[in-house]
Amino acid sequence: MFTCSPVLSIYALGIILLCSSLTDAVNLNNICKLLENGAQIASGNSCSTYYSCYNGIATLQNCASGTYFDKNAQSCTSQAPAYCVSSASNPCGGHADNSFVSKPGSCNSYYFCNSTGAYAGDCPSNLVFNPTKQMCDYKSNYNCQETNDNNANGPMGPINLCSYIQVGIYFGNAFNCAGWMKCTSDVDSDTGSCTGNLLYNVPKNLCDYPSNVQCTQISRDPQLNVPAVSDGGACSTSGTKKSAVACNQYYECDGTQFQLATCKANLYYDTNLENCVARTEAYNDCDRCVGTTKNFVNAFGTDCHNYLYCSNGVSNGQSRACPDNEFFNEEMGGCVPTNPEFQCCAASTTPSSTPIP
Repeated sequence: MFTCSPVLSIYALGIILLCSSLTDAVNLNNICKLLENGAQIASGNSCSTYYSCYNGIATLQNCASGTYFDKNAQSCTSQAPAYCVSSASNPCGGHADNSFVSKPGSCNSYYFCNSTGAYAGDCPSNLVFNPTKQMCDYKSNYNCQETNDNNANGPMGPINLCSYIQVGIYFGNAFNCAGWMKCTSDVDSDTGSCTGNLLYNVPKNLCDYPSNVQCTQISRDPQLNVPAVSDGGACSTSGTKKSAVACNQYYECDGTQFQLATCKANLYYDTNLENCVARTEAYNDCDRCVGTTKNFVNAFGTDCHNYLYCSNGVSNGQSRACPDNEFFNEEMGGCVPTNPEFQCCAASTTPSSTPIP
């Protein structure tokens, strides 16, 4: 329980999360690309401003004086929500008396707010401040990325998308055309992927045929990588596997944590077989330019009609279609009249009405 002084009790509560002090350096347009038109997101640097999303563009909006934006209510309210990071000049602005708020730019510092003002405090060594649970917590339970608001390069590492996006709605994955995400709280999210070679359609908010999906949400913005490439999150069943961002990598559970693993040379991870297989046979919606010296490779899930242009092992833009309805064969290096029937670019089947696999 809280004491009379601005010092927090210590609990061991168990969800591994990614958080970040929010700053203007975050590319809010890339967040808006993940969402349906009309969605509203927190601004990240003020409790009284927010952004509206239309066609992947974030437009700044202001709440009326004395009100604060609540991303979950999608409206301005009389009290600042717990996840809101206040400014250094008014750290307790909008927050209730006898509450704790994060100190911008710090993982273990906080302010205690009451009627007489804001009182700075620090968590004990090796602990971080958890704004949602209003306490100092173990790093294993709340993994915070320290930032410097004066750093022109912005935050280091991934942000917590759920500090910006409304809880309970589905949205796209910035690294995976078939991937979807859903915030289950202001700090935690579920992730998944459409099945049957379908892709996630952001405007329609469902899994759909590739021919109906433009996949404009793919920005590969490293700040939107959830979970981080180096951290696969918590797990409980040894040997459980899941895909990573890179085609030639995956996560495997060691009983408590997903550990990043890499396939042997020239192999990719197959998300259906949960094993490393030949590149062209790996079903995996990922950047297929990774791990190859080829200039052109087959695009995922397009019935092998489309290809990607690779630059230094990274996809350079959206896929392009072969002319005259021909098929692309990366082993031959060009468009051909016969479908190579690679599993990596297999045709879609039936669309789903929801993004749940």
